[in-house]
Amino acid sequence: MKLPEKFEEQMKDQLNESYDDFLKTYGEETHRGIRVNTLKISVEEFLKITPFELESIPWTDDGFYIKDIRPAKHPHYFAGLYYIQEPSAMLPAVVLNPTHQDVVLDLCAAPGGKSMQLAAMMKNRGLLIANDISSNRLRALIRNAELMGVKNLVVLNEKQDKIKNALYHKVDKLLIDAPCSGEGMFKKHEDAISAYEHYDVEACVSMQEAILDDILHVLNGQGEVVYSTCTFNIFENENMIRYAMNQMDLDLKEIPKAYGFIPGIGLKEVARLYPHLIRGEGHFAAHMVKKSEKESVRFDKSIVAPPDALMEFMKVYLNQPLKGHFKVIKDKVFLLPESMLSFSSVKVVKTGWYIGELKKNRFEPSHAFALGLNRHMFKQTINFESDSTEVTKYLKCETIFCEGQKGYNLICVDGYPIGWGKWANGKLKNLYPSAWRLS
Repeated sequence: MKLPEKFEEQMKDQLNESYDDFLKTYGEETHRGIRVNTLKISVEEFLKITPFELESIPWTDDGFYIKDIRPAKHPHYFAGLYYIQEPSAMLPAVVLNPTHQDVVLDLCAAPGGKSMQLAAMMKNRGLLIANDISSNRLRALIRNAELMGVKNLVVLNEKQDKIKNALYHKVDKLLIDAPCSGEGMFKKHEDAISAYEHYDVEACVSMQEAILDDILHVLNGQGEVVYSTCTFNIFENENMIRYAMNQMDLDLKEIPKAYGFIPGIGLKEVARLYPHLIRGEGHFAAHMVKKSEKESVRFDKSIVAPPDALMEFMKVYLNQPLKGHFKVIKDKVFLLPESMLSFSSVKVVKTGWYIGELKKNRFEPSHAFALGLNRHMFKQTINFESDSTEVTKYLKCETIFCEGQKGYNLICVDGYPIGWGKWANGKLKNLYPSAWRLS
């Protein structure tokens, strides 16, 4: 692999005698990881049913190194039981450590790996806000959220200055996985090298400073921010932390140095992850806390009944009806997060759990509804084993002949929902979304 000359010189100066060890990693295999989706299954239960050969990632309780080259083809993936994620990228959410009581903002969120991790840590409660300025990249985030069964999410497509005004002093935990020069991506994505050679580090620094100028103001008193990148230079990392601390009265918290993490350059509290010292492609993370006192925030926790057609559907098919704040947007029905804020001044792409659509006098459940349920919530289920021909046919959108009950059935793999089917006279009409089909 031919690395950019400027990058090589930078890393020689930065690493000195360990540079050769760093360079050798570019001839080694990329470290691949999965994170168990604890919104749906415990780590212990997942390890009992998975066919993969796994090894624990030491800095997170739910992450594993994986040797299988096609984890996105297994039926458990289509059930949202795990998320495919680079191992070192799992660290920032672990450092931020949100709870179910927090308002959390993931500012540069797409395609959603860290947002999905935050949702699992929050146990689908509180309020998780995921933003990205790219509407195209947000499509992947929304699909991942539906696959993972995330329900406490509001997705924004907005610039940071407008988010600052909408969320001023309201956020408890802020993740800034900043857009960067991507030096840690060279081995994983070769096009990152060509992008690096045409995209100036100074341009990234200017963009990061602009982000920090605005977005730090969303923090409530005692609010916490984790700033992370997948690059190695000091300009986008330690210098940016110094810039943030000049903009606001922040305390820098120590990230424990374990598992091969090392202190930052001139800032011992931050963590640098190098690929010759850990089993991962590399990362940078810093953890800061706002010093001022926490302010009270008013949430909308109102209960709003579902539309009649949904209520009828739930009476017929659910063992216990869902409750909360239901909202209808252009005939689409959403169940809002339990603690809501006003987002009237920003562009909202998705709000809460998409339940389904109203069509004349009936309700049609969404795929996201199926993936957010567990099998015990639904009266009629059909279960296929993960190695069965039936589950393969289902994921390929083919008709299946099987036992069932008339009407909607929740289709499961090894007991975990993967979608809907409509059964009649021994025949299952396949309702799996064609856009998601197994190829």
